[in-house]
Amino acid sequence: MTTPFWRRPLVQAGLVALFLLLVGIVLYHLRQPLMPFAVALALAYFLNPVANGLERVFQRSFGTNRLLAKIGPRAAAVSVIALVLALVLLAALLFVVPAVYHQVSETVTKMPDYYRVVRARVEPIYQSVHDRYPAQTEEVRQRVIAAARANAPQFLSPITRFLGRAFGSVLGFFLAVLNLLIIPVFAFYLLFDMNHIQDGIKQMVPHRFRPYVYSRFGEVDRLLSAFARGQVTVCLILGVFYAIGLSACGVPMGVVVGFVIGFFNLIPFMSHVVGLPLALLLSWVDD
Repeated sequence: MTTPFWRRPLVQAGLVALFLLLVGIVLYHLRQPLMPFAVALALAYFLNPVANGLERVFQRSFGTNRLLAKIGPRAAAVSVIALVLALVLLAALLFVVPAVYHQVSETVTKMPDYYRVVRARVEPIYQSVHDRYPAQTEEVRQRVIAAARANAPQFLSPITRFLGRAFGSVLGFFLAVLNLLIIPVFAFYLLFDMNHIQDGIKQMVPHRFRPYVYSRFGEVDRLLSAFARGQVTVCLILGVFYAIGLSACGVPMGVVVGFVIGFFNLIPFMSHVVGLPLALLLSWVDD
């Protein structure tokens, strides 16, 4: 008996690949409006193990507590996480944001002084090299100026384009604020139903492939989620540590530089390549 054309393995694999390609194209063209929902989904996925642990704790307490029994263990766990994150955000608004604003404004006001310090320290070195190699020095200077003029718009255009889209109009400003509000609200709705969502995705797998797919993807999910949570946690801890340490040492914009160094720990060795020279440069011009 001849196998129908659409039941052939290669045909089915090709149809699946075509479907995934079409979905990828659609998601690419809708990436901007879908970005807040993608961030919310990632946040819910990141917090889901914590919610599951709290849910198990509350389940053991629900037998003797009528109030918790009415709320439900999952709702109680999500509510506790929301409360903790709200307190963390409030603490950041009360302590971190004013410190960042103070350090940035102070650095901006000192920019003329920094310029004079850099010029006073660099000019003797430049003049000494220029006296020995005048032609080569002038050629290097002209090349540096030309490269800076040619590449400055390229570096600044993404920032200006983003700011223009986000805050170029009243509508853009409200859309940016709306996106910031959508992320936490949608994240906690997803967090509440994350286990049901994962079970629904599992049900889409054909029965004959479930043991293999469940075992492989379960291991990938466990390792990948643990790695992501560990990396983000380490970056936050290091960011706080560097921010406090650099601020205590008097480095300009110590909080900002500290969190930048902590963020770049996501990429191996980038915290030393980017953060350390930046901290040393700011300390040098502020000396």
